[in-house]
Amino acid sequence: WSRKQGRREGREGRWTPSRATMSSTSDMDEMVENRKKIEKVLQQRLSELLKILTDREIRNLSNKGKIHRFDKDQVISAHGELGDSLKCVVSGSLEASSIYGQGANEISQRELTLGRGNTFGEEAILDMPCVMTVKALGPCEVCYIHVQHFRSVIGKNADVNAVLRSSLTWQEKHKSPLQILAQVLNC
Repeated sequence: WSRKQGRREGREGRWTPSRATMSSTSDMDEMVENRKKIEKVLQQRLSELLKILTDREIRNLSNKGKIHRFDKDQVISAHGELGDSLKCVVSGSLEASSIYGQGANEISQRELTLGRGNTFGEEAILDMPCVMTVKALGPCEVCYIHVQHFRSVIGKNADVNAVLRSSLTWQEKHKSPLQILAQVLNC
C-alpha cells in the first residue's frame, strides 16, 4: 500500500484508485447529477414563487438543494409542523390534503396532487406551520432547499415576500366546504 493520496500500486506498477477514492468519485458524480436534476426542475418555474426568480437565483438554489427519496404513503410534511425547507417535486407524485378539526372531529380532505416541478412548504420561509399534509403516492424524489439557503440566495427580492403572502391568503379565501363545516362546529 502506498500512502500517496489513498491509492495503491497495481500489478503492473500503475497507480489505481483505492475503493475509498472510487466511492467518493461516484458520490461526487451523484451529487453533480442531482444538482442538474434540481436545476432542470426549478427552471420549469411552475410555482408563482419560482416565476419571479432570475436564472442566477435558480442556479444558486439548485446548488443548495438536497434530494430526498420517499416510498409510497410516506409523509413528507405534516399539517401543523414547522418546516425548515422549501420543497420541490423532482420525480413522482404527491398528495396534499388539508386537515380540519381536532381529535375525534378531525376531517382530512384531499386538496391536490403535486407532480414534477410543483413546490410546497413555502410557509417555512415565513416561519409559519405547514397548512397541509403531503405524502408520497408512490416512489418519489423531493428537493429540499433549507430556508436559510433560500433567504441567502434571494437576498432582498421584495417580490418573493409578496408572492408568499398572496398564496397563503388565497388558501384562506378559498376554503372548502369541509373547512367551513369544521369552523362552524368549532372543531
